[in-house]
Amino acid sequence: MHRRNTLKTVRLVISAALFSLAIYIGTSNPLYTFILIILSLILLPYPDHRYGIILRLFAAVLTGIYAYFIWLPQYSSPYSFENNLTVHFIDTGQSESELVVLPDGKIMLIDAGDFDDGPVVTAYLKKLNITRIDYLIGTHPHMDHIGGMYDIFDHFDVQNVYLGYYPENIYIENPWALESFNAKSRAEGRKVTAAEEGTVIAETDEYKAAVLSPSRTLESDDLNQYSAIIKVSFGKTAFLFTGDAGRAAESTILDRDLKADVLKVGHHGSYDATSDEFLDEVDPDYAVILVGWHNEYGLPNVNVLTRLHKRAETYRTDYHGTIIIESDGNRIVSVTKEREYHGQDAQTSAPVSAAG
Repeated sequence: MHRRNTLKTVRLVISAALFSLAIYIGTSNPLYTFILIILSLILLPYPDHRYGIILRLFAAVLTGIYAYFIWLPQYSSPYSFENNLTVHFIDTGQSESELVVLPDGKIMLIDAGDFDDGPVVTAYLKKLNITRIDYLIGTHPHMDHIGGMYDIFDHFDVQNVYLGYYPENIYIENPWALESFNAKSRAEGRKVTAAEEGTVIAETDEYKAAVLSPSRTLESDDLNQYSAIIKVSFGKTAFLFTGDAGRAAESTILDRDLKADVLKVGHHGSYDATSDEFLDEVDPDYAVILVGWHNEYGLPNVNVLTRLHKRAETYRTDYHGTIIIESDGNRIVSVTKEREYHGQDAQTSAPVSAAG
């Protein structure tokens, strides 16, 4: 009798430990959680009388509820992909570059930073053993976005080249970056395709990368407004890349499907972008600002930060370094930062999100 009671006690302790571990893991790994719950229920010592039958039924119902509402949606979703989509927001200081690793392994590089950042982006891609770039996209011909493309052409097998559409008569500050971009494209035998409203860069049964803006009907003397706004959709998730597009460009696409889990904030968090109306349509869970540490422009703008903090977990390359966000097609499964930042937001005195 004593031995039997001891065995029950041991089973109860192990069952409780397994159940506690299941609660700790939660939905971060539904399969492991499900298995741990099953094991804990199997080991649970039930009374031999009728209440034991009731407890067994209750345990079965509880397990069924968990499987139906938590486990099955994760592993029996209509969106079930072999590989994830991963976006690297590369820290290049006061410039921009985003690496998109598509689910089928194809590589998309959106912008490549300033001229001096070319080696930085090149080294980052080589560290990931990337040798070929399937889609090279310059959002617009400003030095801090396409200046580093020279190095990209020199070190990688570039297949398809895109550049945000802009009117021929628009003023381009420091046209050297554009001339270099076009010259290297020609030298590599690659046609530069205008990235404009309706351009589909890549599309499969799993994902789609499409340009939402600019439109040829857009009228502006600001080159930033002609930045290619690109939406990359994968299953039920989406990323929205905005280059330096501001309110004028945002206002032209408010009637489009802008919903995205992750927003690359426009124009380094400048005051002339990321309007309330635009954010309402995008409704992001995560926002990423590519910006230089203590930059001379005072970016990101305090009002933009306030709007973002109300809606999304906000990350900044000046605080967090390179930021990597991964989607499995159903949800965002991870946010990885190069470094933590535990200080106060320099311009809002609000704590910076440290989730991830």
